[in-house]
Amino acid sequence: MNELKQALANPAAVFSKPHEVVFNSALSRQQKIEVLRRWEHDARLLQLTNEGRLTDESEELLSEILDSLHELDYWPDLDHTASNRAGVQPRK
Repeated sequence: MNELKQALANPAAVFSKPHEVVFNSALSRQQKIEVLRRWEHDARLLQLTNEGRLTDESEELLSEILDSLHELDYWPDLDHTASNRAGVQPRK
């Protein structure tokens, strides 16, 4: 549980790549999704500090995060991500 707390506080400090979250056997599917969503949130905040511009590195990171969420069969509602943190829905 300590790893989960650390990962939710700063996913990049616990995992070097988003894909590592998917294969972590200590976390449940829901916990993995929470960690990846936190990481996505952090990456988007960084984007805002860069005046809305994605660097190649941040664009790649966001892509890896979304790919990892898709592997967990979780599909973010990207149209509402910024305004609604709970705006993520499982794919139907």
